[in-house]
Amino acid sequence: MSEHTIFAWSIFVIMFTGPGILGYYVLSRHKEKMELIKRGDYAFQANYLENARYGALSKGILLLCLSLGIGIGFFLTKDATGSALVVGYLIPILGCCGLGLLLYYFIVNARLRKDA
Repeated sequence: MSEHTIFAWSIFVIMFTGPGILGYYVLSRHKEKMELIKRGDYAFQANYLENARYGALSKGILLLCLSLGIGIGFFLTKDATGSALVVGYLIPILGCCGLGLLLYYFIVNARLRKDA
């Protein structure tokens, strides 16, 4: 098997196992909250919708930057082989994700300053 094929399969496996693990985590957390509500131990947070909105924003920005990094890596490594292939994918992915997290930080920071 060529290195491109191995790398493509590893990305494919990560893209399907990652959301599966995340889905299991969210489902188990939801069940835990439902049990706490049934027992009466769970107090509803007043700012729950605000936190959910920021959570969705962070995940959206991060996924958008991840896909941008994968796209940039794909175009950079068309003719690459060996370790240049791995480095050609990792640097744009990590760089774009880092920029996305910085963007999220500045958005939330500006929002908090506006509210204060």
